[in-house]
Amino acid sequence: MRVGDDLDRLARRLGTPGAAAMRAVFGRWSDVVGPELAARSRPLRLTGGTLVVGVGDPTAATELRYRGVEILARVAEAAGGAVAERLEVRVRGPR
Repeated sequence: MRVGDDLDRLARRLGTPGAAAMRAVFGRWSDVVGPELAARSRPLRLTGGTLVVGVGDPTAATELRYRGVEILARVAEAAGGAVAERLEVRVRGPR
């Protein structure tokens, strides 16, 4: 049995997509949203069919919400299938 199979099984038990889908979202975020928006946002969590994205400013939040359907389609394309039906954007203050 491969370790990847174990990780995929564990991910499903936790309500998240498999390892390949997680790599597509978290590892290819810049490809999905473009480098400019990727510099101002980052995926925080992907669970229960919801992709939660954190941003540092309201302008980036507005752009992500406006492009939500497109972004979810691009995530599905990168992951090889639908992994989220909903995009949730959270504005996070500076750290």
